[in-house]
Amino acid sequence: MGMSEILLTLTMSIATQAGAVRDVKSLIDLIDSLQPRIEDFQCEFEGTKVFKNEEVKKARGLAEDGLLDNFSGSFVWTTGGDVNAIIFHRVQPEGKISRELLVVRAKKHEAERYLRSDDAPIGRGSIADPDDMNADRDTCLGMIFVHDTLVRLAAKENLRVEISEETSEGRVLTVVKFIFKDNCRVSECFWLDLKRGGHAVRRESYVEGKYLVGRVDIKLVLMKVGDVEAWMPVYGVGESHSALKDGKPYFPKDPTSIQTIYINDGTLEFNKHPGPVTFTIKYKPGTPISDSLRKLEYEFGRQKPPKRPTRAETVVMLNEQLADAKAQGKELEAGSPARNQSDWSSYFVWAFGAAALVTSILLVLSRRRG
Repeated sequence: MGMSEILLTLTMSIATQAGAVRDVKSLIDLIDSLQPRIEDFQCEFEGTKVFKNEEVKKARGLAEDGLLDNFSGSFVWTTGGDVNAIIFHRVQPEGKISRELLVVRAKKHEAERYLRSDDAPIGRGSIADPDDMNADRDTCLGMIFVHDTLVRLAAKENLRVEISEETSEGRVLTVVKFIFKDNCRVSECFWLDLKRGGHAVRRESYVEGKYLVGRVDIKLVLMKVGDVEAWMPVYGVGESHSALKDGKPYFPKDPTSIQTIYINDGTLEFNKHPGPVTFTIKYKPGTPISDSLRKLEYEFGRQKPPKRPTRAETVVMLNEQLADAKAQGKELEAGSPARNQSDWSSYFVWAFGAAALVTSILLVLSRRRG
């Protein structure tokens, strides 16, 4: 059998299977079967985030081009959803560099995120479930590599799924809509190309089932994996369609911000079999390959943390911040749509924020003693 006949047979097989798919679990199983040789991959990536809204640009003190963030990072993924992402951000207008570390251990339902920014002497850490903290976020590769997102959404009890087909630019795409069961409103929609690895070529997010708040268009490229070939998402352009107007959220048709993200040429590698230590905070990756990541990592290392405040200065700061947190708690209580039902929610928001603040400042004090 010639190569053209093999490709034709494979295409017909995929089309037949896709037509039989009626639920999202069967769809994910089909997608997994399309690339059985990929056990893991790693790469370096970069991109930009730009604000288009003039009010936001003015409020943030951004230049006319609206550039907020130049980012560059590394990404490791394994079958099952474990992730290690290290991202350096150069945030404008100050131009200082922050370092973000995200680790997801999907099978253990664990995720950790650590951020050190603004030349701070210590960073900020958080621990959560992967449902709430994962790689599907701004400036991270999960926004274009959506497999894990599909798995998470498929497991949610409050969502049902509609699967259909749509033709776009001569390609038959599988459209997957996640819809809230209680009000039948669309939450997320994905356009998957089953003939190109089952990856998404577009995704959209909605509020109230009708307002578009985000869209990402994704480019797929055929890559070499050992002695076989596989499709991978390598480039994405994301639009945000949400903003505040007169203190209230609104969702304009024109994008309020645009984000680009892409894998750097020559950095994508498959089946390197990273060990468990890779998915811990203590893991230290090797030397960056791409120039942009190497430069940001170097400049971040040269930034000097500011002089630590004295004990007296820290106590004054603590009192000021607690007063601000209490005032914000009252604002949240007054503005909460649920405040007539219960006052407990706003109390806990304030109490949690105050407790976190106290903990962080006491940590500084304890380190000063050491």
